[in-house]
Amino acid sequence: MDKNSVEVNFKELSELAKTDPDAFEEKRLQLIQEHMKTVPEHKRAAMEQLQWRIDGIRRKSASPIENCIAIQKNIMELLQAQQQQWLSIQSLCKGANNISKPKTEDEVKNKLEKNAVSGDFVIKQVISIEHHRKAKKASYNQRRSSKSDKEF
Repeated sequence: MDKNSVEVNFKELSELAKTDPDAFEEKRLQLIQEHMKTVPEHKRAAMEQLQWRIDGIRRKSASPIENCIAIQKNIMELLQAQQQQWLSIQSLCKGANNISKPKTEDEVKNKLEKNAVSGDFVIKQVISIEHHRKAKKASYNQRRSSKSDKEF
């Protein structure tokens, strides 16, 4: 077992859930906290937010089956939203090779809104890509001009 995982005995947990639900809940929380400690710092906040959502779903669910279905549905919605964000970024980057028409922050926001995707994170990522593209182009032009200077 690697250092970033927490060992879980599902047979033991299943038995504990049947015989002592309070002890099971305490053990479940302990395992979650142990796992959160193994998550890299830059991912921890997102993992804690996801766990917060899962805990909220668990509180609202009337049965374990309803709980599982609701959590699965929520995670699928999150994955679909991430996929849509990725597709939006790809769509914006396809036009990034057209140097004469750089994307502005407003154009990026409009594109994301059209695709029903929002969030400052995605906008910052797209703008970061655009800045990187501009810097790469400037570096290329600088090398090209210094190379042509040497030829003359």
